Amino acid sequence: MIDKAVLRKQLRRARMSLPRSVRTKAARLVAKRILRAGYLRKFSRIAFYWPVGSELDTRPLAALARSLGRELYLPRIARHRRLRFDVWNGRVPHRKNCHGIQEPRPLNTLLPRQIELVVLPLVGFDQQCRRLGQGGGYYDSSFAYRARAAAIKRPFLLGLAFECQRAEVIPCEPWDIRLDAVISERRHYRRGFPA
Repeated sequence: MIDKAVLRKQLRRARMSLPRSVRTKAARLVAKRILRAGYLRKFSRIAFYWPVGSELDTRPLAALARSLGRELYLPRIARHRRLRFDVWNGRVPHRKNCHGIQEPRPLNTLLPRQIELVVLPLVGFDQQCRRLGQGGGYYDSSFAYRARAAAIKRPFLLGLAFECQRAEVIPCEPWDIRLDAVISERRHYRRGFPA
C-alpha cells in the first residue's frame, strides 16, 4: 500500500519544481481547456479556491467565468471541518484562515449542495479521479453526503492540477470523495477516461 504522506511529499516536490513561467502558462491552458469542455456554460454558480504556494492558479479561470456572467464563490472553513461558500467579487479576499489561506467575508453564504461546480485544489490525482488533498479532510467532510446518497450528483467536483501531479494510484479511504473530473494543462480526465 502506498503511504499517503510519502506520496504527498513526492507530488508537492514535483509541483514546486515547475518554474513559475510554466505554472503561469499552465493556468491559462487549463482555463481554456475548461471553457472548451463546456463547464463554464453548463454551470452558473461556481466555487473556486484561492491558490496557495505552487497550486495551479485559478485566477485566469475565474476571470473567464466572470466575463461569462457566472456567480463566483470561495470556500470558507465553518464548524466541524465543513466548508461554506461565500460570494466572491474577484478581488483578494480580506482575511487568512487558520491555515493561512485567503477567505472571503461571510456574505451571501451557500451550502455545498447549492453550488453547481466546485473547482478543487489537490496534491495528487490518478486516472480514476481519486484525489489526494492536503490531508485536512475539509472537502471530504463537506461533500460526504454524495457518498451516502448516490442519487445526489451536485455539485460537480472538478480537480485542477499540473500533469506532474498524476500518480499511478491514489490510495483511497472509505471517506475519500472521488472527483467527477480532473483537468491538467495536458488532459481532461473523467472518472477513469481521459477525454
